[in-house]
Amino acid sequence: MSMQDYRIDPKNGLEFGLYSLGDHMPDALTGERISAKERVDQIVQEAVLAEQAGLDFFSIGESHQKYFVGQAMPLC
Repeated sequence: MSMQDYRIDPKNGLEFGLYSLGDHMPDALTGERISAKERVDQIVQEAVLAEQAGLDFFSIGESHQKYFVGQAMPLC
């Protein structure tokens, strides 16, 4: 597939969806974080709900920072 395959088709009108970088931030009150597995499970559930709601897309990007579960580099 090429990037052209992902372009919005003007014949379909406006498309609506969700995009996430997989944030994995500490709780603002306690400073604790859930496990990375639990956060990934939450993101998968968000995608399922988006599909059920009829959204046009659900996208996940990658990050190069420690507070995201979609790491593009190994953590040391």
